[in-house]
Amino acid sequence: MSKLPKLPEPIATLNGVGVFTEHQMQGYANAALYEANVLHEGAEAVESFLSEVRAELLRARAKFPGDRIMTIALAEEFGELCKAVLDEPAANVRKEAIQTAVMCARVVLDGDGSVNQWRAEKGLDPLTAPSACLACKGRGWFTNRDLEDEWKQDCHACNGTGKATGEKA
Repeated sequence: MSKLPKLPEPIATLNGVGVFTEHQMQGYANAALYEANVLHEGAEAVESFLSEVRAELLRARAKFPGDRIMTIALAEEFGELCKAVLDEPAANVRKEAIQTAVMCARVVLDGDGSVNQWRAEKGLDPLTAPSACLACKGRGWFTNRDLEDEWKQDCHACNGTGKATGEKA
C-alpha cells in the first residue's frame, strides 16, 4: 500500500503543532486524493485482468480438457508472450499474457500428467492432489481425469493391475 504524500513545511508552530496555509493543505489533500485514485484504478486494472484470465481458463479447459503436456503448452505461451512484447501491439501482449497466466494456472490446478511418472521416479509429489486408483484400492494415484481406461494406465503403483509394481498378479 502506498504512503500519503509528505506534508509541506509548516509556516509556523503553535503548541508543537504545525500551522499550514489553506493553499498548502489543499495541495496536500489533492496529492492524497490523486494517490488514492491511482490505487483504485490499479486495483480495477488487476481485477479486470484476473477476470479475463478466469474466463479464458474456463474456455481453455472446455476446449482442451485433460492434463497432458501442460508444461510444454506453458512454455509455448510464454514464448508467444515474449515475441508479442518485442514485436506486436499492446493488445496482443495482453492477450498473450492472459493465455500465459491461464497455462500457469492449469499447471498448478490441473497438473501435467505427462510428467507424473518422471516426478514419481524422482521421489517428487504429484503437481495436484491425486485421485486414488480404484484398481489398487488407493495405494497409487492417477491424475488423468479424461478417460477411465487411461486412469488405470497412469497409476504409479500398479499400472491398473491392482498389484503394486513387483508384486505377482
